[in-house]
Amino acid sequence: SLGFDGPTVPGPGKIVVGFGCRVLNLDGKDLGIWEATNGNYPLEKARVEVSKNGADWEWVGTAKNLGTGPNRASKVDVTPLPWFKYVRLSDTTVKSIHNGNADGFDVDGVKALQKCGKFETAWGKGTPFPGNSWAMYIEYVS
Repeated sequence: SLGFDGPTVPGPGKIVVGFGCRVLNLDGKDLGIWEATNGNYPLEKARVEVSKNGADWEWVGTAKNLGTGPNRASKVDVTPLPWFKYVRLSDTTVKSIHNGNADGFDVDGVKALQKCGKFETAWGKGTPFPGNSWAMYIEYVS
């Protein structure tokens, strides 16, 4: 569980997950977050942010424990970023609607739903390298 804001942990519980590649923002949902809650349970939710570098974050949605079954998935689009490498989840569950045994959003899994982007140099239109160079970064999907 990410956990609530409390006397021993200031602020909501958080987790940062990194991928081994640049996950592309393509048509459809780009990221899946699974929450593990058994049975009927009040709403648990987490703020979903993505980043290219692990330092600058963009809010892209809210993951919730809605749905049926023990594993409840939320799927989000990462617009406005063209790609991301890191995901940060922060608990935003309202503690007052839960009993004393509640623990906040229970992360069961985080999955990239799109392909990894490959970046290399080639001839063509792209983003110039810094400095005095003819080379360019070209993005393509394999």
